[in-house]
Amino acid sequence: MKKIPTAFVLVIILMALVGIATWQSLPSATPRATVTPTPDPRDVQTVFRHITAETIQALRIDDPNSTRDLILEANGSGGWRLVGVADPNALDPLVANNIAKTVAFIPYVEVLPSSDDVNLVNYGLTSETFWLQIQVILTTMETRNIVVGNVVPGTGEGYYALVDDRPEIYVLNRGAVEFLAGYLRQIQPFLPA
Repeated sequence: MKKIPTAFVLVIILMALVGIATWQSLPSATPRATVTPTPDPRDVQTVFRHITAETIQALRIDDPNSTRDLILEANGSGGWRLVGVADPNALDPLVANNIAKTVAFIPYVEVLPSSDDVNLVNYGLTSETFWLQIQVILTTMETRNIVVGNVVPGTGEGYYALVDDRPEIYVLNRGAVEFLAGYLRQIQPFLPA
C-alpha cells in the first residue's frame, strides 16, 4: 500500500474548511426579519410636545401654601436669571437650565380619561387642595399651566395634575415633580419673606 504524504492530506482538509466557510457565508434563501426600533417613551409622553427650554421666556414654580415662588426668566444669552431676589445669580446656571428643561419636557406616566362626574377633591386638584403650580410663558407670549395634586395612592408612581384647559387628568412623573419642588424649597432662603 502506498503512503499518502501528510502535506497532501493537510491541503485537502484546508480546502474542505475553505469550502465550508464559503458555503456558510452565502446569503440564506429566507430573509431575516428586520428589527423595527420602538419609539422611546420619553419622546412621546411629554406633557408639552412642542416646547423646549429655548422656547420658554419665563417660568414660575409656585407653592400656594407658602406664598413664595421660584421665577426664572431667560436672560437673552441662553441662560436664566432668578427674579425677585437681591442676587439674580443665586441659582447655579446648570441647575437653572435643568429646571427649565424639566418643565419643558415634563413627562407623564398615564392620562386618565375625562369624565363629567370626576371629583377633583379626590385627586387634590381643587383650588384649595393643589400643592404645586407650574406656569410657563413662551417666547410667543403663549402661556401654559400645570396644577399638581395628590400622589397616586398605592403605587406612588406619580402625581395627579391638570394641564392647561385639557379635560384629562395626567399622572406626572414623580421624580420630575419632586425635582422641581425640591429646588423651590431650596431657593426659598434667597427669596424675600
